[in-house]
Amino acid sequence: LLPLLSGKTSFESIEAQNPALFLRRNREGGLNLNEFLKKKPTTASAAPDENGKVSIDYLRVEGGLFDFVDRFPMQTAFFSVTGIKASSTLTDRGAGFTATGKLEPATPISLYGLLDGPAIEGQAIIEDLNLLSFNQYIRPPSARVKGLVDLDLSYRFGKAFTAKGTLDYRNLEASYPSTWEAPLVSPSGSGHMTLKTAKGVFELAVDDIVINMKGFSARGSFKLSGPKGHRVMDLKASSTPVDTDDFHRLLPTRKMSPPVAKRVLAVTAQDGTVTVKELRLAGKVKEMKGTGLLKNPLLAARLFVNNASLTYD
Repeated sequence: LLPLLSGKTSFESIEAQNPALFLRRNREGGLNLNEFLKKKPTTASAAPDENGKVSIDYLRVEGGLFDFVDRFPMQTAFFSVTGIKASSTLTDRGAGFTATGKLEPATPISLYGLLDGPAIEGQAIIEDLNLLSFNQYIRPPSARVKGLVDLDLSYRFGKAFTAKGTLDYRNLEASYPSTWEAPLVSPSGSGHMTLKTAKGVFELAVDDIVINMKGFSARGSFKLSGPKGHRVMDLKASSTPVDTDDFHRLLPTRKMSPPVAKRVLAVTAQDGTVTVKELRLAGKVKEMKGTGLLKNPLLAARLFVNNASLTYD
């Protein structure tokens, strides 16, 4: 009673059974929670002070549901996390929390960390994330990707959001008809990711990339940074020896001019290998209808050809 009389709200523990949160984003990018989260202007007499805080020593959630319907992309995306179990305990350092759930249909998610004032930091582990769920965000609409991804990340959310960690994938298949005639298939791969976002800031880096293809592998790094409308990309790669026939099929003939593509497709590769010693593609990203295009790109390559035989029809 004394905390209430002094203007403080204090709970020893709160438990919630089967709570549900339904989040919706419309075509314009607005959320159904915007009105609820909007800060209302306060007068001097109504301004909160130190005595207006809410204190919860222990919080427990059992059987929670988070449902998100996103109508912002060209095709509506659906995400549902079920069976959420979460708990939070107040400590001297802040509110420590853990949470687990399942992103339908079969992706386990685990979060744990610390809420210290306005900052949240901790770890996130996601297993068997199905990339099919994210095809609605890929442009052009004819492009498709499938496969499973595991993520192990550390994160911090305050004035800026940062995340660092590893990603591993398997059974990746990417179809991009505007660039390649056949899907690209990779049995497995990995990389180390660093992401930082804030107002006017975007920095994404993926280092130590390993892409295992049938018969060869590629390594490299990828960086994308800058505010929206002024982002620059830098891709570096190398490979082990690639059969000339496979290398020929990997050429992006559908991005070439029709006369050049016709000549390239008329070449038949036989025997031998091609090794990419160094490949770099960099430039300013020009965003057009959701598709990233490079403006005045820098392209540099150094190849080693060994015992290759080519015929031209």
